[in-house]
Amino acid sequence: MLTTMMNAKDLKMSHSQFESHFIHDVRACLRAADTLPEWIVEDLASISEQIPADVFRFLSEVKVNAKRADNLILSVREFCRLEGEAEPCERLDLQTVVSSVVAAFSPPEGFSITTELQPQVCNVPAGALQHVIVALIDNACRHNTNKTGSVHLTNIQTDGALFICDDGEGIPEAYCESVFAPFTTLKPRDVVEGSGFGLTIARRRVENWGGSLCIIPNAAYRGATLSVTF
Repeated sequence: MLTTMMNAKDLKMSHSQFESHFIHDVRACLRAADTLPEWIVEDLASISEQIPADVFRFLSEVKVNAKRADNLILSVREFCRLEGEAEPCERLDLQTVVSSVVAAFSPPEGFSITTELQPQVCNVPAGALQHVIVALIDNACRHNTNKTGSVHLTNIQTDGALFICDDGEGIPEAYCESVFAPFTTLKPRDVVEGSGFGLTIARRRVENWGGSLCIIPNAAYRGATLSVTF
């Protein structure tokens, strides 16, 4: 007979604890799926000429899909944690924040990030605003299939909004709202890598501070223009 009995309430697990344990264990499995193909390739190195090329291609695809699944789990976790979350707001100068983010952002080779900004005070969470700006710039670069491209950010003649404009292919009008839905990608992941949560999370952050994020018509740019309000 046990001399010490655990109280039933001690066996209960909070939602956040369950989420943490679940994600930790699943990601451990995915790390194995990412690492094991490398070990197999190393073991086959001495007889690689006897192994069909498809075997190595399949092993590479296992690694790619393990990383995709891991990124998806992290995106879902971030999205769920934003549900109803209210981060503390502070008075920020939009021009200063955008300029700082752009200076720290490393665009792909052949891409440029430009700004045309004026001082503007907004009352929003600093971290959330920075995350949104980075996510929208990154999204514009990744979905531009050209070898060169540009992203332009401005709050001049925008009625107080921040516009993020690009010169990519744009987003068809029929998808201008659905692209914000979870798991949505306009192109196969083999063409443009992504979890389908980038714009979803960005919109949730903006809505949490009381603003809006949407795609608007803009004749000045052939690509997409996203509007962030405060």
